[in-house]
Amino acid sequence: MIIELKEYGRQLGVELTAGQAQALQRSRAVTVSPSFEFPGAWDLRAAQYVGVVVADEVELRIQPKIDFGRLLFLVTYARDEGAWTSEVVDLVVQDDLVASMGFALAHHAEAAMARGVLQGYVTVEEALPGLRGRFREADQLRRHFGILVPVEVTYDDYTIDIRENRLLLAASERLLALPTLSASLRRRLRHLVVRLDGVGPLRREDLVCDVNFTRLNERYCPAVRLSQAVLLGASLEFGVGRRPGVAFLFDMNRVFEDFVTSTLTSELECIGGRVEPQASRALDRGGAIEIKPDLVWWSRGVCRAVVDIKYKATRVDEVPNADVYQVMAYCLGFDVRPGFLIYATGNEEPGHYGIVHSDLEVVVTALDISGQPGAILASVKAMAEIIAGRTSTQPVEVAGGPRLVESAVGS
Repeated sequence: MIIELKEYGRQLGVELTAGQAQALQRSRAVTVSPSFEFPGAWDLRAAQYVGVVVADEVELRIQPKIDFGRLLFLVTYARDEGAWTSEVVDLVVQDDLVASMGFALAHHAEAAMARGVLQGYVTVEEALPGLRGRFREADQLRRHFGILVPVEVTYDDYTIDIRENRLLLAASERLLALPTLSASLRRRLRHLVVRLDGVGPLRREDLVCDVNFTRLNERYCPAVRLSQAVLLGASLEFGVGRRPGVAFLFDMNRVFEDFVTSTLTSELECIGGRVEPQASRALDRGGAIEIKPDLVWWSRGVCRAVVDIKYKATRVDEVPNADVYQVMAYCLGFDVRPGFLIYATGNEEPGHYGIVHSDLEVVVTALDISGQPGAILASVKAMAEIIAGRTSTQPVEVAGGPRLVESAVGS
């Protein structure tokens, strides 16, 4: 059974068993509730996740509002501007997200390993029957109490078990865990796994520490960035009784925030100063209330701007306009005017709000992520100019470009 939903979409009266409804609810990709209009059936409501969930003979596909090529651009460009190429988007010819990611990964991994699997030196610490490399005297005494064999040593090994290959292997195996892949894509990914025989499992530091690219491993760059993107939307098992389900999902809130953070940071730092993501400060004198804007821009030791980035406006009936209140708190905590709030186009309208009985201002802008990559980046650059005070902040609708009227003003 295949169910298709749009991001933040609804489908009423879906015929599901109680077990299937429970499985989809546990995936956290959708909210499942008994239907009032169709007794005995279920209503599904998608949230910010896009991708696929497979559980208990049900395949749920959640399509993003933007096309797959644009989603891949946002994900890969945010991780490494130099790793993204238009070729990634050209490979998106499939009708679902998982297939698009799989074919792009297979293509770039095959290209990366065309001249052979990358090898590198890694430091190994182990106990051997003979001396190799450097003898670790302290470990020998602590672990073996003076016995000479085995010998605790440290040496450099030239191997394929390096971070780049572990990322490629882990991403390929995560995709292969999904039953929705076509036979041709499954063969290509299995071939990659075979070529990486001898590579160990993914380690925690592989995800925490980034890969440093040089001329020796630059051919791996697109494949590694795509692997990191696959692992970001990792295929996760979740328990459903005796039948585990599997999900491959991207959180659009995180995708949008990561992209805007990365690109806006680059643009603001080109203008001057430095950008500090997630800068923490106390709002109250006692230090009990912590505030943490998405971006804080500093120039010459002075806070010039605070920016909050949200894919979709926060809807809380008890606290209307919660996002604006949050930016107001940032302005007070960092003593800066105005504060900036960035949404994705279609989720909230631009606006410029002057707060009564104060000098506080909140500028709301919207970034259109459905256009061509060049237009998206141009819009981010225009936003940086506005934040830097080089242009006015009067919001208007401009087709195919920035959503703010730009007029030169004094810096």
